[in-house]
Amino acid sequence: MQREMTKRKQKKAQPLTDEAATSGKFAEVVSGTVFLMEKDVSEAINYARALMMIGETLDKQEGLIVCQLAHDILDRLDAIEEKRAKIFKSSHPNRVEFEKTGWPGESTLSGVDTSGIN
Repeated sequence: MQREMTKRKQKKAQPLTDEAATSGKFAEVVSGTVFLMEKDVSEAINYARALMMIGETLDKQEGLIVCQLAHDILDRLDAIEEKRAKIFKSSHPNRVEFEKTGWPGESTLSGVDTSGIN
């Protein structure tokens, strides 16, 4: 476990240099960093779901508290994911093309909510 945590610490994003911020690479750096966040958000969602499962096995009062915490965590993670996706799309190098043709993985059906489909 300690070894895994050490590896994660090494994966932290490096601060944006002045050169990157003032060059055309800024959007590329942001897009890449936001892309890498997706795995962390997905793992945190899985941890919250596991916490919910644990809460369901506990006595009523303790279980309700743990499940409520898990629900709150999932709500916050949903908000984080929405913001992450917005930043990813707005900074993506092929944004203009994808806004015309549709984003990969998104349904092209108009008026159909596909947000719950995995």
